[in-house]
Amino acid sequence: MHGRVVRTIGKDIGIRVRNEAELREFWRIQQMGTDLDWFGKGPPVVSIGRKADIRSCKPGDEASLTFVVEVRPGGKRGTRAVAFEARPDERGGMSR
Repeated sequence: MHGRVVRTIGKDIGIRVRNEAELREFWRIQQMGTDLDWFGKGPPVVSIGRKADIRSCKPGDEASLTFVVEVRPGGKRGTRAVAFEARPDERGGMSR
């Protein structure tokens, strides 16, 4: 998935996705147990969890995240990041 890096809660950051329809379809097909709308109105925000990924970007940057689906304890399905790429914000501004 790809989109713009945004601040979420506290110092955490995430990616506000641009390919919303594709992501929602993937979530439905994979029967994901997490709520894509946890961040409120607008396109979904996917959390950036790996510390190296967080250090490599800042709010406003464009980013791409590749993840795989994992079955977690209790049978809940989640994701694990396997690739991350950030590109500097060329607009010169910050994003929420």
